[in-house]
Amino acid sequence: MNIDRSTLFAQGGIFPVGDMYSLQTPSMESTTYITNTPDRLLPIDAESLVANYESPFEGLYYGGVDTPTTKQAAQQIAQMEKGEHAVLTPSGQSALHLLLLALLKPGDHVLVGDTVIYTTRWLLEYFKQKGMAVEYFAPQEAHALRTKLRSHTRVVLWETPGAYTYELIDSAAVIEACNHHPTLMVVDNTWSASTFSFPLEMNVDICILSLSKSLAAVEGVSLGALITRRPEIFKIFKQTSALIGNHVSSHVCAAALRSISTLAARLHAQQLSTVAVIKYLEMQHSVVKVLHPLVQHSVSELAKYSIDGYNSLITVQLTHEKKTLVRQLGLLRVIRIGYGWGGTVSLATPIVMDNNSSAQRMNITGTCIRLYIGLEHPNDLISDLRRAFFDTSSSLRKVDQ
Repeated sequence: MNIDRSTLFAQGGIFPVGDMYSLQTPSMESTTYITNTPDRLLPIDAESLVANYESPFEGLYYGGVDTPTTKQAAQQIAQMEKGEHAVLTPSGQSALHLLLLALLKPGDHVLVGDTVIYTTRWLLEYFKQKGMAVEYFAPQEAHALRTKLRSHTRVVLWETPGAYTYELIDSAAVIEACNHHPTLMVVDNTWSASTFSFPLEMNVDICILSLSKSLAAVEGVSLGALITRRPEIFKIFKQTSALIGNHVSSHVCAAALRSISTLAARLHAQQLSTVAVIKYLEMQHSVVKVLHPLVQHSVSELAKYSIDGYNSLITVQLTHEKKTLVRQLGLLRVIRIGYGWGGTVSLATPIVMDNNSSAQRMNITGTCIRLYIGLEHPNDLISDLRRAFFDTSSSLRKVDQ
């Protein structure tokens, strides 16, 4: 039965309770599971870790590996990404760490799209110090990526749209280049919120998610995931996860599923607000550039990149000097200043673009503002932006006061 994504999200927390069902997945924290008969105690081995059980109450032997709650969350997140298996981690960054630790050894070569978020670069630099070879490629090089593949290339990793500038990488071209090479293809699919793009359908091997963003941010919890359709890769991730003590809280997983239940409605409202805010920003004389996939590409062009929709992250380049920009940020009252994104509250974050490869290609330097559009009324957001950045007399008067 084919159901809409909004239905899948809304009902993702339904949980079996005997012959009945709970509408929300309960948080079932436990480290030890006991049984009345020794033959019911599962062996601690690789096969038990990855066995496919229909019920979240089956296949349990130690809470540090899985609980009914974590099993339910992993199953739902895999389904959302149109995958078969998911391994949960405490954060998106820890998901990337688990991926690199499980798949790579010193001397291996990794190709990385240069539009990845800076924290991904930082972690790759750490692994580079441990003997891993890291090479970056620009979106324009996707069609010629075959020439960059080496015999010891183990992973090709990219994020599209890219961080801050939302530059697109042609995933189909990357996949085509890698088709006859044993490298594993990995996409950070956080931006798409398990809604706008499905790399696993395109034969990408692994998706990384920071669930701390759109999916679970409403509950304020940190969670990440690695999702795949390939059982042999799932087995490697699950074994490595158990060996390093990668444990996620049942409380966090239950909270994430509650947040996901409203995801479709939130994204719909945010898309409408995003369009309104972009239109306002584009009319302001002191705005140099507005960066968002909807600005840089038409809907039909996005479809060619297998992207159907958009989230509410916008980067704005203004004529203001950094000192003025920082001062005016302090005048915001509805939009709050902070890191992160994905929850109900709109956020503004100053970002320095000088060392961003993608920004350099767009001739963007200095400090820009990244806006995350939450669930406030768009008129309130626009009024707040006008008062802080574009109504000069009002801004000066408030600073003097």
